Amino acid sequence: MKQAGLSPTEITYGAVIAGCARIGDSSTAEILFEEMRALPGYRPRIPPFNTMMQLYTHVKPNRERALYYYDLMQQMGVEPTPYSYKLLLDTYGSIEPVMISKMEEIIERMKRKNVEITGNHYSSLIIAHGCSQQDLDAAIRVFETLRKQPQRVKRPMLPRGSPRATIPDVLVYEAILNVCITHHRIDLMERYYKMMIEQDSIRPTAYICNLLIKGWASKGNLVAARSVFEGMQDPPAGAAAPNNHAPHVTSEGIELVNGSIVGNVMDPVYREPSSWEAMVRAELSGGDRQRAAALLGRMKDRCYPAAITAKIEGILWEPSVTVSAPKADA
Repeated sequence: MKQAGLSPTEITYGAVIAGCARIGDSSTAEILFEEMRALPGYRPRIPPFNTMMQLYTHVKPNRERALYYYDLMQQMGVEPTPYSYKLLLDTYGSIEPVMISKMEEIIERMKRKNVEITGNHYSSLIIAHGCSQQDLDAAIRVFETLRKQPQRVKRPMLPRGSPRATIPDVLVYEAILNVCITHHRIDLMERYYKMMIEQDSIRPTAYICNLLIKGWASKGNLVAARSVFEGMQDPPAGAAAPNNHAPHVTSEGIELVNGSIVGNVMDPVYREPSSWEAMVRAELSGGDRQRAAALLGRMKDRCYPAAITAKIEGILWEPSVTVSAPKADA
């Protein structure tokens, strides 16, 4: 582009920086970020700052660098978005040493500044307590406080006619289920899932089902794990699974909607590629390679992309396999 005499804009730089961040190329991302800042008439925008924070929070964890871009954002007069605060929470909650007090300060700061607090934010706090700090009781206290004192979500975040506008939402439930499984408390996993469906009428996502599969498999209950998996449905061929992503604001400021808000609690839950991975790992944990291979065959019959089936095939032929939480699909 430069060789052709075309001048990159802030938007162009933002896109390339995001690409570098996605593959963990922090050096190039930082060089491009500084080039962008040096553009004539540069007007800072939030997405590249969030991208750099995300890079140093989730891809190449480095609290000092993540905080550098948060501080720089404020110095340049850019207002943090709810997604910026989510990243800030994760900076203190997922990078050692975990600092719960800092996370609580961030939540209070958001309240003072009237920033929208969603389940995405509270889920960070629950995971930090229950998984990073291995404090099951503290994670449950956060969850139960939210149930006793539900937080209303501002209506502009939700589509017209949405039936549910309170926290705990599906992301908060996903967090507490994850914590329960981490502590091998499948009894609590079952109890909270029942509460989610029967009391709070929250429609599960594929990621909730993935956790149930993992939880049941960890106890050797492959019948229950298979029941969860077979109870899900496949999306139309060639189409992405709908209603699996929770409402949050991305680095680009786009609000996404999830099944806990759109759809009835009994509506179908559609499998993601990670659902197949969860079930394959579950079968392998029970020593049934034949069933795991059959799942791979079903994926190929549905014409999943080769990159996805190759990943599953790699898991299938690993010399030893333990049940681990599948990552969320991009």
